[in-house]
Amino acid sequence: MRISKKMVLFIITFLLLVGFVLGILYLKSVADYKQAVRETTFEDIIISDIPDGVYVGEYDVDFIYAKVEVTVQNGEITNINIL
Repeated sequence: MRISKKMVLFIITFLLLVGFVLGILYLKSVADYKQAVRETTFEDIIISDIPDGVYVGEYDVDFIYAKVEVTVQNGEITNINIL
């Protein structure tokens, strides 16, 4: 079985087109991620008002997901573990 030059050219063109579309989709998702990070806000927290203890928090912005364990003692953060 022999593949013609036209078929090879078609396959190469198709693969390049698929790669281009996937590249555009990736760049769009990166741009959306950057926008989400820029728009992220957190409320002001007065640590001295937080009871002593260990708290777990998490945040997800597509490309980055973070889960942390924060220890509060005597109105101060004494330890942060990335889970």
